[in-house]
Amino acid sequence: MLSIDKILSRVSRSVCSDRKQWSLGFLVITILSLLSISQIQITFDTNDFLPKPTTQEKDQAIRELHQKVENRLGGRAPTVIVLRGEKRIELARIAPLIESLSSKLKKLDEVKEVKSRLESKLKTYIDSELPKQFLLYLTPQDLKRFSKKISLEGMRTLILGTRGKRPLKILLKRDPLGLVNLASPYLFDLMAGFRIAFVDGYFASRNQDAFFVLVESKNTIRKGADAIRLTKQIDTVLAEIRSDKNFKSILEEITLTANGRPYIYASSYETTLKDSRQSLGYSAVAIFILLILLYRRLTATIIVMLPVLFGLLVTAGLAAFIFQKVNLFSLLFAAVLAGLGVDFAIHIGTHYWLHSNKKGNAKESLENTVVDAVIRPGRGILYGTLTTGAAFSALAFSQYSGIAQTGILTAIGILVMFLCSISLFPLLISYS
Repeated sequence: MLSIDKILSRVSRSVCSDRKQWSLGFLVITILSLLSISQIQITFDTNDFLPKPTTQEKDQAIRELHQKVENRLGGRAPTVIVLRGEKRIELARIAPLIESLSSKLKKLDEVKEVKSRLESKLKTYIDSELPKQFLLYLTPQDLKRFSKKISLEGMRTLILGTRGKRPLKILLKRDPLGLVNLASPYLFDLMAGFRIAFVDGYFASRNQDAFFVLVESKNTIRKGADAIRLTKQIDTVLAEIRSDKNFKSILEEITLTANGRPYIYASSYETTLKDSRQSLGYSAVAIFILLILLYRRLTATIIVMLPVLFGLLVTAGLAAFIFQKVNLFSLLFAAVLAGLGVDFAIHIGTHYWLHSNKKGNAKESLENTVVDAVIRPGRGILYGTLTTGAAFSALAFSQYSGIAQTGILTAIGILVMFLCSISLFPLLISYS
């Protein structure tokens, strides 16, 4: 059985003696990696960070947690389009704009429903009946809070009227007029987080300096890609409204903005993707500058950096081939791989440049020097690769698929970096 040192020796010697074949092989791997990467799908999905379904089925608590998180992070929470001015907005001026905006939004493929006002019959019903029967919807706890201003007997009289006395708790559990079912979707669901007033049925702020249009998506928004698709369609409509000459005068006085969960999701996706690119870019620049300062040779710096960049390319290609859908969080670990990969190349490069022997036949001297440079730190680098990869691969047992995927890709990436350091690095040395 070949020892580790003999395997490392054969690989590095083969690289130096069969450079054309190895160069062709690296070219083929590069092309295949690029083709694989072109098919990759980057996801930003809440399910990546929720327990796996098999675990949920066995554990009631985890299943309940999963549902709570889905309700919190997913669902059809509406996008809110706000038309805000610096002073009171006249309804006669803003109504045509709202109607045109609502009409355009309703035509979008991703939109299920658009609401900007209450139905006239419903508004009349709420205005006439709800204030009179308001106390019917208070819980016993709320009644206790109101009791400081209104006596219990006064509340009984207001609720029961002249119909005789009935137990208060029993009456509170009922909805005799059906008002809760009728009004709650508007009063709680759609207007949560806003102090809403009705201006001729339109949703507006109390002082009428803002009006609101609520846009409900057809599908639940739990993925960054879905959120981006919806928000882009809405942004297109907003751009059309802003460019409409009919609304030029009113748009000079108000701002037209959209926010809500879909926009938060889309923004989070784009921000995380930007962070992953920036972290990788910053790490590459920092490594390059440090190597220039340490080696004081551009050639040496390039030779050390290229195996790292090639390793990242191959790792990305393998990620696309193995998973097809890669969660965005995994990309943040590319900077970690760059830092680990450059360490491998630095160890081998240091041994090569410190112990370079130019005596005798140039080709033979080169091969021997490269082989020695790989063998000396090779065993230690391999052991470090295996132990670090094993540590990251332990994340594969996580019940959260996003974390498990990140651990697997990082472990694979470290192994790829090691293989690049004992193959591509010697090849670059031999050409230099």
